Amino acid sequence: VANNAVATIASTSSQPLIYTAVFTDYEWSWGTYEVIVTAIKGNVSISQRVAEVTLIAPSGYVYDATTNNRIPGATVTSYYSDTLSGEWIVWEAALYNNQLNPQYTDALGRYGFMTPAGAYYVTASAPGYATNQTPVYYNGIADAHIALTPLAGHPTTLTLTAEPITITVGGETSLLTAAIVDMYGDPVDDGTVVTLTTDLGTIDGSTNVTRTTSGGGVTATLTSDTTAGVATVTAETEGCSDTCLLYTSPSP
Repeated sequence: VANNAVATIASTSSQPLIYTAVFTDYEWSWGTYEVIVTAIKGNVSISQRVAEVTLIAPSGYVYDATTNNRIPGATVTSYYSDTLSGEWIVWEAALYNNQLNPQYTDALGRYGFMTPAGAYYVTASAPGYATNQTPVYYNGIADAHIALTPLAGHPTTLTLTAEPITITVGGETSLLTAAIVDMYGDPVDDGTVVTLTTDLGTIDGSTNVTRTTSGGGVTATLTSDTTAGVATVTAETEGCSDTCLLYTSPSP
């Protein structure tokens, strides 16, 4: 046990209760902890070890090579050199304290691997960026900060609008426009595939259609059917999406 802490919850119920414990990194040091539950009633106490939690210190972080901003939600994967085959393969992290590999960076762009002896490197990827990797590490993965370069013309922000946003039932239409830009705020490359869906009415005769961009966007037409309500319309492409609401009202 790396540290000791106690949380007490009182209950007057005679029925079984379920509690959830949340571990936060600002309250704990990196290391391994036992979770022990003790039930006390009068002078009688019963203790049981219910879990072992290992908190992995950050190995590094992923950041934008242009702005130096950290990138949350980036995918990081650790590879190791297999001593038998000599090939680089995805490290079986689950065998070591149930670690995850690949994993996703946290809100500060951090990730962490606690590896046994060997040779390792880490790759990082995120929508709108070129994939990059670290050098090879032989004595544990530490200070492995990975810079990702934004890709020009790759979708990072999608904005979906409908005009008008209110139509009547029975075949009235609204123009849908999805505009997509890259990391630099420029229109994405022509030919980028965009999927549009709706849960009420149809888009160009279907509830799910695909279009390819020209000039950084696509357009389509939503047509109301005989049902009044609120249509949730979504446009999605390569890691980014947007949703708008379109209202269909009864005929006057």
